[in-house]
Amino acid sequence: MTGLPLSIHRQIAALILPQSRHRCRGSQASQRLDWILSQPAIDYLRASNGPIDRPAPWLAVAFVLEAVAFYIHVQLRVAPYYPQAYDQLTYLSATFNFLDDLSQRGLAAFKQVFVSPLPTGITYPLQGAFAALAFGPSRVALLTPNLIYFLLAQWVMFLTIRRPRGDTASAWLAISIFAGCICVFKTAGGIADYRIDFAAMCLFGILVCAIASTEGFKSRKYSVIAGFLAAALILMRFITAAYIGPIFLILCCYVIFLPRRGPPVWPRIKNISISGAIVAAISIPALVAASQQINAYYVAGHIKGDEPAIRAAEFGVSSLSGYLLFYPKALMGYQIGTFGVIVVAAIVITAFIGKWRSPFLKIDYPFDAIVFLVSFIVPIVVLTCDVSKSPVVAGIVLIPLLLLVTTGWRSFAVPNLTPRLLRSITYFVMASGAVAFLVNVSAPRFDLSPADQAEIERLNKAIATSIEGLDKPRVAFDRTNPYLNDATATFYFRQIYGRAARPVSQSLGGIFAVQRDDALAAVQSSDIVVLSDKSLKRGQFPFEKNISQYWDELDDYAIHNLTLLCSGVIANTPYRIFVRQPRAGQRCESTNPAA
Repeated sequence: MTGLPLSIHRQIAALILPQSRHRCRGSQASQRLDWILSQPAIDYLRASNGPIDRPAPWLAVAFVLEAVAFYIHVQLRVAPYYPQAYDQLTYLSATFNFLDDLSQRGLAAFKQVFVSPLPTGITYPLQGAFAALAFGPSRVALLTPNLIYFLLAQWVMFLTIRRPRGDTASAWLAISIFAGCICVFKTAGGIADYRIDFAAMCLFGILVCAIASTEGFKSRKYSVIAGFLAAALILMRFITAAYIGPIFLILCCYVIFLPRRGPPVWPRIKNISISGAIVAAISIPALVAASQQINAYYVAGHIKGDEPAIRAAEFGVSSLSGYLLFYPKALMGYQIGTFGVIVVAAIVITAFIGKWRSPFLKIDYPFDAIVFLVSFIVPIVVLTCDVSKSPVVAGIVLIPLLLLVTTGWRSFAVPNLTPRLLRSITYFVMASGAVAFLVNVSAPRFDLSPADQAEIERLNKAIATSIEGLDKPRVAFDRTNPYLNDATATFYFRQIYGRAARPVSQSLGGIFAVQRDDALAAVQSSDIVVLSDKSLKRGQFPFEKNISQYWDELDDYAIHNLTLLCSGVIANTPYRIFVRQPRAGQRCESTNPAA
């Protein structure tokens, strides 16, 4: 004990001695007190055991290896193929359109981005555009911001967990679980998916760490940082305003009403007010400017109309229990994965056992735990109230959950473990996290064969070349799938011609049921019609179920009134591309026999 700093002695005396006096008597009290005093001392010295004694170089090595694995993964498994999961095609289009506008109009292009933003947010396509300007217009460059967010989130998590007691072992535990989560390399919503979900998850985690670092909003510096981070998150993903507002309100109430002892309340209220004012000043004008897009996307698509129920049914959600349990299940199965669930469960059980063995132990830095808990519960409640469901968005609460679990581990489990056992557990979780990371990064991203992927590119390029020269191209699809639609065709159009296609109108397709007369009219007015099979491998969307009733009429019209340009087979489903006016010399030879 003599080698510990005076601050540690004071912390032991202030926090542990008063709580232990009424629990022990006589010689047992003396023995118990010696054991209690030794645990914080051991905890303080544990960081000096082994290579985690010097975290900076080891973190640097880990981050470099993660970056190398990321770029290899993107170069081999992502960049050569079509952008999977429809959403990222929207962000790719927005990014390249901004770059085109920037090259033509200069800085005036920024005005258009804020005047007419995407309904989900403003800044994510801009970040990709800046990366493309810095590293070149490649898929690898566009995904680099996701990597930066991932590394920053791990670094901030590490500092946040280590901050209270210098517990480097617990900090390594937290980021090892995070790196090993299955969501990191998920096809939809992962680090290699060009959409806002992964970046928003990481930035929200960084924000949560910044709020915890305010120490109950006693720190003006971190309060200001938290305000700017919250505003940046809202600008990137508008829906996060529904999380951040309640979180700040709940924490403000906590600061005002709950603590009976501590620093004066009014300076802390002033700091949280400054933080909130920064958020409001930056985000409210953007939200107002995008109010029409937000209403069309979130209100109409997530609250009103038929789409919310259709999206819920897509994932098999139809009962009250299904709605209530969807996001907890999605968090475990889609975001954390088997490795993470096992480790988190073991940590929670060990923490409960530690609390049972040592009931006098309390949460380190209660404000941190409150921040983590509130930041986990509020988004889950908001998402659960939304009828529309998607397992991708559950990732927003992943980092707060891991921080909360690690806080319980540090507070209740660590004081009951020997230094050797703690060191062994830490190294085991670090090694397991590294293995899980490598398994996830090497996992295939496609359920389709290389031959199918080649067909996807060939058929999309056939549609793209047919769009060229049309003033207002109209395309009809008889099937809803992620690899053959207007967005994939315009993506390949840019690859072929190096510029954006004219706005393409998808006259037929989507998720909603279309009546016979409307569908036939759509086909008759389209320049390009893509037909597959009447009933083979039809999905569960109302559009898919409804179109099979009159599909023969669409097929008959196309055969007798349009020209067959191209045919092919993807995933054992035949596709035919009909055009109204084939261009001179335009050909598309099939590599697979079409049915």
